[in-house]
Amino acid sequence: MAQALQLRETGANYRQIAQALDISTSTAHSYVEESMKELTREPAESMLSLEISRLDAMLLGIWKKASRGDLQAIDRALKIMERRTKYTGLDQLAAQKMLHDGKDLPAVDVWLDAMLGSATSDPGELGQAA
Repeated sequence: MAQALQLRETGANYRQIAQALDISTSTAHSYVEESMKELTREPAESMLSLEISRLDAMLLGIWKKASRGDLQAIDRALKIMERRTKYTGLDQLAAQKMLHDGKDLPAVDVWLDAMLGSATSDPGELGQAA
């Protein structure tokens, strides 16, 4: 597959790639597409990990104020947590669980607590929960 992408990068069209690799034109196209997806997949995963680490650091920085009742810090903490659940897909996972089990929101909250363990009470462990 990598060779198909290399040929494409040098200007070869799919028919030429197919001839060079002794494969069909559609297979040549598939090889190039898969190689390109693989090139973008790893940076996207690295970027997601970096963003989650940044959110964890921000949450850790305001956690004491939020846990002491500072309303502005609580608001910020909730926004950070909201963003984190969007990045990790936790909201979607909870919604799917609720639809699948036919349970109400409190039951999903219990399930999420079990899934996250102590991460909700200790923001320093949030990066380990995902």
